[in-house]
Amino acid sequence: MPAAAWITGSGKGNRTRDTRGVDRAAPRLAGLVLIASAVAKLVLFDLVALDGLARVAAFVGAGLLMLAAGTRYARLVARSQQ
Repeated sequence: MPAAAWITGSGKGNRTRDTRGVDRAAPRLAGLVLIASAVAKLVLFDLVALDGLARVAAFVGAGLLMLAAGTRYARLVARSQQ
């Protein structure tokens, strides 16, 4: 599923342990645009080709990836504010 790969790939730049990327707007905006385009592609194109349980699995998988990314981002922001 390419949309899941896009969502996962948007966080690859923030895999370091330091929090310097959280303070800069450009990487955050680029990641947001990439995630938004992946979700739009998932809804508009990928789900048309899927049926039933595969459609549910695609939505659940994308949702879990976004929850994990949001949790990681919240931890990085909290760490950078300390």
